[in-house]
Amino acid sequence: MSPHHHSEINRHEIKEHIIDVATKAFHSQGVKNVTMDDIAHALTMSKRTLYQIFADKEELILACMQKHRNQMKRMLSETFEENNNVLEILLKTFEIRLRFLQTIEPSFFEEIGKYPKVMQEIDRNSRSEEAEALEFLQKGVEQGYFLPELNYRIIYSQFCNQLKNWQANETLKHYSLPEIFANTILIYFRGCATVKGVTLIDHFLHNLKEQMQVGAQR
Repeated sequence: MSPHHHSEINRHEIKEHIIDVATKAFHSQGVKNVTMDDIAHALTMSKRTLYQIFADKEELILACMQKHRNQMKRMLSETFEENNNVLEILLKTFEIRLRFLQTIEPSFFEEIGKYPKVMQEIDRNSRSEEAEALEFLQKGVEQGYFLPELNYRIIYSQFCNQLKNWQANETLKHYSLPEIFANTILIYFRGCATVKGVTLIDHFLHNLKEQMQVGAQR
């Protein structure tokens, strides 16, 4: 292996480490409260080295978001490989997303709005996520879990707006995951579901509550 190849591997490892440290800082403290100086200090790295890898803070935020999105896609593809039941996959998707949102400082979402490239990336991702979600909901109709006569584009849009409201008013910090699920999934998914779908949703919520109770006892 050539010295150049070694140096490329080393640079990649350093880059990944920077992204991991920065992601934790941005999520727990918000974007505004974390400077490139803070990140360099946390990494025991010179600011010059940090800027050689990431030209500015916006580029670093973008890299953090892209890595997180790739991790989420990997988790969901693993769920899909284990199961072809569309409703169970959708429920699991929202569980993963809510668990993630509960760990984030609410100001993070407001503060990233000041970065144009980041907002363009979010907009691109939102459009592709909407297309994927609508495809899944249609499969749910075909599998007999959702009612065929509803407009799922409107329902999905309202659900996304609800998620944004939770982030803004810190709902995710004040209530447990089962409570949030029971009072949102029941409204959105249960309202769209057939009798077959309702049975599955109730079973999922029951299992989630049991998991959370076991986790709290540990």
